[in-house]
Amino acid sequence: EPRGIARAQRFGLQAVAVVPTAEDDEEQRRMLGDAAGALLDDLIADAKCVTIGWGRTLSASIKRMRERRMPNCAVVSLMGGLTRGSETNTFEVSTELAKTLGAECYYLTAPVYSPSPQSRDILLTHSGVNEVMARARTADLAIVSCGDLTPRTKLTTIRSVQQRLPELSKIGAIGEILGTFIDARGEPVAHDLNQSVIALPPADLRSIPRALLISGGLHKAEVISAVLAARYVNYLVTD
Repeated sequence: EPRGIARAQRFGLQAVAVVPTAEDDEEQRRMLGDAAGALLDDLIADAKCVTIGWGRTLSASIKRMRERRMPNCAVVSLMGGLTRGSETNTFEVSTELAKTLGAECYYLTAPVYSPSPQSRDILLTHSGVNEVMARARTADLAIVSCGDLTPRTKLTTIRSVQQRLPELSKIGAIGEILGTFIDARGEPVAHDLNQSVIALPPADLRSIPRALLISGGLHKAEVISAVLAARYVNYLVTD
């Protein structure tokens, strides 16, 4: 469809998959997961290093992928984790992807948000964390999602984030990608949380040859547009 092709070209997208809008979030994630799983089967075929964020949509997408054996491939988490187990936690999501691919897995063994920018700097000097971050930057495929500032985005329910949501909105934040809060242009806002996040900076996605965003729902329209405007990704699955 010419209009869709023009939009894809405008945002520098290599491929786009668009699914119908569903009645509820769970059904929407399943439909996005189906489309993403099909696209990933091709994108992942010759990958040597795959990086992944976390969230329910990414978890749903992995469930739709076919299993294979890729012993020479590495899966690397792009974000620190939570202190309690959850299907949306980076450790769970990256482990599930590694099992699906029969690949090695590398974790960012740190919290997604450190208590302060100073403690973040100390954590990033730790050899294990540093090495995983460096490995993530060499990936040939990144799989990410994004979220708005409502409770429908799991990241906003973390206490340290929840308490700061009014501040973030006041300075122009409209959502997050990889735990970094961005404005309508896709630029990170000036806030301590962005200086405390243990994750690959969104701008680093631009140097990864294939970066796939999987996100849908009208509540995410503004943040998806911001991610595309900043050209952090070059593949998209949405509704």
